[in-house]
Amino acid sequence: MATFDKLIQEIGSRYCIGPKACPLVQETFGLIIGGFLDRFKAAGFAAEVASWLGGTEVVPLSGQEVEETLGSDVISEIANKAGVSKSFAGTIMGYAIPKNGCSRAPDRACGPRPDRATCRARDRQASGIGSLPHSRV
Repeated sequence: MATFDKLIQEIGSRYCIGPKACPLVQETFGLIIGGFLDRFKAAGFAAEVASWLGGTEVVPLSGQEVEETLGSDVISEIANKAGVSKSFAGTIMGYAIPKNGCSRAPDRACGPRPDRATCRARDRQASGIGSLPHSRV
């Protein structure tokens, strides 16, 4: 889970979206499990995929390349879940897909996918909910 936490924090900070990064990473990883690397190979990104699976230099994708490969509806759905624009979601996914630690180590078992409760806990922590002292009424 540390890999996901680090990636979520990195994306949240890099793109100034804070806790909205959690559902983006969660949904992107869900696509990875579903065999989407083959979709990128079939779309002409075999060299990029090879770089993600242990190449010396990881090659990112543009938001447009992600959208062309996965489809506009998929990107829109993920963007809606994360509360960001479709183009921004595509850009973030183009960065996050190659950064996924699981895809860089195909011989290891993947770590667990962050669950919704974990995302909600991160959202509360990032917004300060739960860290305020409770008052008695």
